[in-house]
Amino acid sequence: MAFNIFDSHTKITEPKGGVQGQGVCTLVKSIPEIIKGLRLWHSANPGIESRITLDAVKKVADTKVYKIRPTYMKFFNKQLYFTARRISR
Repeated sequence: MAFNIFDSHTKITEPKGGVQGQGVCTLVKSIPEIIKGLRLWHSANPGIESRITLDAVKKVADTKVYKIRPTYMKFFNKQLYFTARRISR
């Protein structure tokens, strides 16, 4: 699968930063790994912890946790680099 992560608060006139890549996406099935994923989600999205819970992931058909194992990543940070920098395995 392909993915892209960027700073959505960057104004259109400011230098861009982010990462694009591709990798393998798998459904997380173990409870400890789901809890780890929920902790990451809650730290990035405070205030909705009571709505997205382990019980919700277990019960609601369209609420799942996935893990991406990157196989290729391309970093963009125009403040540090004039051109894009590539890193691959």
